[in-house]
Amino acid sequence: MQDQIDRRDMLKVGAVAFGAAGALATPALSEAKTQPVRYLTAKATNFIVASSTSTGWTPDYTCDGVDDQVEIQQAIDALPTAGGSVVLTNGVFNISAPININKHNVQIYGVGAGQKQGATHDAKGTRLEASTGLTGQMLKVQLTGNTQPVHGVILRDFTIDGKSLAGPIDGILWRSYRGLLQNLHVFRFTGNGVDALGYASWALYESFYTKLRIYECGAVGLFLDTDSTDGQVENCILGTNGINMKVAGGSMLVEQCHLFNPTTNNLVMVAGSRSKFSCCKIEGASEHGVILDVTSNALTDVVFTGCGFASNGKNTTQSNPPTVSYSHIKATRSSGTQKVTRLNVGDCNFTTKTNDPKADYFIDLGTDSSLLDDCLVDGVIFGATGTGAGPFTASMRKPAAEITIGTVVNG
Repeated sequence: MQDQIDRRDMLKVGAVAFGAAGALATPALSEAKTQPVRYLTAKATNFIVASSTSTGWTPDYTCDGVDDQVEIQQAIDALPTAGGSVVLTNGVFNISAPININKHNVQIYGVGAGQKQGATHDAKGTRLEASTGLTGQMLKVQLTGNTQPVHGVILRDFTIDGKSLAGPIDGILWRSYRGLLQNLHVFRFTGNGVDALGYASWALYESFYTKLRIYECGAVGLFLDTDSTDGQVENCILGTNGINMKVAGGSMLVEQCHLFNPTTNNLVMVAGSRSKFSCCKIEGASEHGVILDVTSNALTDVVFTGCGFASNGKNTTQSNPPTVSYSHIKATRSSGTQKVTRLNVGDCNFTTKTNDPKADYFIDLGTDSSLLDDCLVDGVIFGATGTGAGPFTASMRKPAAEITIGTVVNG
C-alpha cells in the first residue's frame, strides 16, 4: 500500500511537471521520493511542522524546542473549516500546554511511533514530550463549543510521553466520532492514557482504536468512557497501567488485544452491554483480570470468546500469602438490584503460571442468584493453578441458578 501511494504521489508530481515543461522532470520525481506522503488528495490543505532537530524537510512551521505546541497549534488553526492534515517530522516536540484539535476532519500524522526512552534502541520517529506547565491533557480533541463530537479526526504514527509529570495529566482526550487512533505509543501519563468521552446527546459512534501501545499511565490506559458507544478496539497492547482498560460505554468490539501487569485490574466494566471480547490475552493483574461491576448499570450480552487468562490475582502489593483474594473474572455488585444478564464465556483458557501466586477463583460469579440471569460458561479449560502462595479455592464459584455450565475441562 505504501509503494502504491508513493507511486501515485510521484505520478502526480510528474504529471504537473510534464504539463508545465512538456516532459517528465527528474528533479520533481526525486523531490517526491524524499517528501512525506500527504495521504490526502491534491485539493486538501497540508502543513508540515518540523521539530527543532529534524533536517531534510521543507516545513511550513519550524519549532525551536521550547513550547513547541505553539507552532503545532498554528498549523491546526491555519487549516480550513473543512479540515486537512498536519505532518509532524521526526524528532522531539516539547509540549507545555494542551494542543487543541477543534475542527472536523483533521488528520495529524507522525513519521513513526518509535520507542519509549530507556529501551534498547534510540527513540526514533516523532515524539511529543510533556514539559513543565502542561495540565489537563496533551492532545485535546474537542470542538470549541463542546456540545457534540468532532467528526473524522485521525491521529497516527507518533509517540506521546507524559514523563510522569504531576497532575493528573491525560495523554489524549478523545471526543471524535468516526475517527481513528492508530499506531500511537502513549507512555507515562499520571492520568489516563486515552479518555474516549462522548455526549449524552451524541455518542462517539464508530471510532477505531487500533495498534495502540499504552504503558505506565497512573489511572486507566484506555478508558472507553461514558457514551463512547460502538467503538472498535483491535491489536492493542495495554500494560503496566493503573487499570489497563475501563469500559463505561456500550457495544464495544475488542479483538486481539494484550492486557498485562496492571497495578490493579486488567479490565473493569461499569457499563458496556453488548460488548464482545475476542482472542484477547488478559494476564498478570495484581488484582482481578476482569471485573463486571453492576452496582450502577446492568451488563447484558457481554461475551468473552477465545481469550486466554493467566496469572491474574498476583497480589504484588499484598502480603504472601495474600490477605485479599482475587480472580480471573469476577462479577460483583456492592448495592442495588442490577444484574449480569446473558454473560457468555466460551472457548477460553484459564491458568496460573508456575511460581505465580494463585488466584482465588478462575471465574467468580458469587453465590447470589439475583446477581445473574441466563448466563453460560462453555468450552472452557481450567488449567494449572500455579505453585506460588495463594488462596486458590476452586475453578469456579457460582450460584445454584441462572447459569448453565457446558463443556468444562479441568487440567
